[in-house]
Amino acid sequence: ADNIPGTSSPVLLAATSDGIFQINGKKSVKLFVATALSIHQCKTNPERIFTGLKDGVSSFHFKNGTWINDGYLSGISKPIHMIRESENNQVWFATKFEGAYKVDLSGGFENSPPIAHFDTTYGLPAGRLNLFTAKNEVLFATPKGLYRYKVNSGDKIKKFFPDTSFGKMFSDGSRDVFYAFEDNKQNLWMNTGGGNGVAYRKRDGTYRWEDKP
Repeated sequence: ADNIPGTSSPVLLAATSDGIFQINGKKSVKLFVATALSIHQCKTNPERIFTGLKDGVSSFHFKNGTWINDGYLSGISKPIHMIRESENNQVWFATKFEGAYKVDLSGGFENSPPIAHFDTTYGLPAGRLNLFTAKNEVLFATPKGLYRYKVNSGDKIKKFFPDTSFGKMFSDGSRDVFYAFEDNKQNLWMNTGGGNGVAYRKRDGTYRWEDKP
């Protein structure tokens, strides 16, 4: 965790099945008892940490040299294996096979924030779901390729659509995408059902796919 107010250097945190730990050199200190599946530092409030658990989401924050447990977020009770955050204070919490939750933090943190759950009825393909960030947005890796969340301004319909940004092969449903990572040059490295590779960003903003071993 970086840029935490009140600390002079980055803090290393680990989410494990035995709890949340802070790593200090060769020693570890257990902060909280939990079966943790994922961990995420809030972008807008770097002192706040979210943890995905087997039965929902908990949050804790750093204040006056101490980690304070704020408890569970209400409205989420599924195992959360991945957490990502967009620039507009929307945090996404993904289950493996039962869709994702979007939490609106634009009004600040609270234990009962506005929460929406999205699944196949909103356009997400059935099956395993992973999250990643690219171009400062949260995108969705699915068995049918890459998907993007969009709210149509005219009718306020909230839905997921295939993302055509990275090429037809990732938006026509023909290629499974398991994991994706954007590097500092905005190239997207992907683990797909057709093998590993990189979508290289070109000067015009489009992408060129290249298979990698």
